[in-house]
Amino acid sequence: MGGASEFMEHMEHAAHGGGHEHGLAAGIGKYVGITMAILGVLLALSSALVGSQRTELIATMVEQTNAGTKYQALSTKYRVLLAQLQQLHSLTPDPELFKKWDDEVGKLQGQVSSADMARVARIIRLENAKNLNAEIPTQSDMQQFVVVIKGLEKEQEAAREWTESYDSAVAAHTHAAQHYEWAQLASEIGIVIASIALLFMNRPAWFGAVGLGLATLTLAAITFVTVTSQLHSAEKLIEESRTRFESFNSDVKGNAADEELLKAVEHDKPPVIDPK
Repeated sequence: MGGASEFMEHMEHAAHGGGHEHGLAAGIGKYVGITMAILGVLLALSSALVGSQRTELIATMVEQTNAGTKYQALSTKYRVLLAQLQQLHSLTPDPELFKKWDDEVGKLQGQVSSADMARVARIIRLENAKNLNAEIPTQSDMQQFVVVIKGLEKEQEAAREWTESYDSAVAAHTHAAQHYEWAQLASEIGIVIASIALLFMNRPAWFGAVGLGLATLTLAAITFVTVTSQLHSAEKLIEESRTRFESFNSDVKGNAADEELLKAVEHDKPPVIDPK
C-alpha cells in the first residue's frame, strides 16, 4: 500500500510540474507573438520611410538638374555674348592711328590747289565716312553689350549657387534612406529570430528579437530627428539661393530693353543710295 501511495504522489507531482511548464511556454508564446506583431509594424514603417526618402531624393535630384540646366544655358549665353562683343571690338579702329591718318588726310586735302580736286577729295572723304559709319559699331551698342554681359555674370553665379544648394538636401535624403534600410533589415532579422523563439520556446532568442526591435525603433527615431533638422536647413538654403537667382533674372529685367530694341528695328529706315 505504501508503494502505491508513493507512486500516486510522484504522478501528481509530475503532472503539476508539466502543467507549470505548459503555462510557462504558453506565456512565452504570447509575448513572442506580440513581439512579432510589433516587429511587423516596425518593418512596414521602415519600408514606408525608405520609399518616401527615395522618392524625395529623386525629386530633389530632378530639381537640381533643372537648376543646373539653367546654369549651363546662362554660361553658354554669356560666352556667346562675350564672343560677339569681342568681334565688335575688333571692328573698332585704333584711336591713335585713326587720328594720325585723318590729320594727314586733312593736311593733304588742304594742299590741293584746284577747286575741282578739292571737291573730289571731299567726296572721297564723305564716302569713306559713310562706309565707316555703317561698319564701325557705335559706343552705345557696345556699352549695352557690356551691361548685359555683366548682368549675366551675376545671374550665372547665382544659378551656380542655386544648383550647389541642393547638395545638402541630396546628401540628407541619401543618408536617411540608407539608415532606414538598416532599420528595416534589423526588423526583418528580428522577425526571423522571434519565429525561432516561438518554435522552440526559447527565451534568449525572444530577448534577441526584442533587442532588434528596440534597435529598429531607436535607429528610425534618431534618423528621423537628424534628417528633419538637416532638411530644414537645406530647404532654407535652397529657397534663399532661388530667390537670389530670380532677383538677377535677366528674362524679366530685359523685357523693357528688348521692347525698345524691337521698336527701333521696326521704325528705323536704313538709308538708300541711288546707284546712278
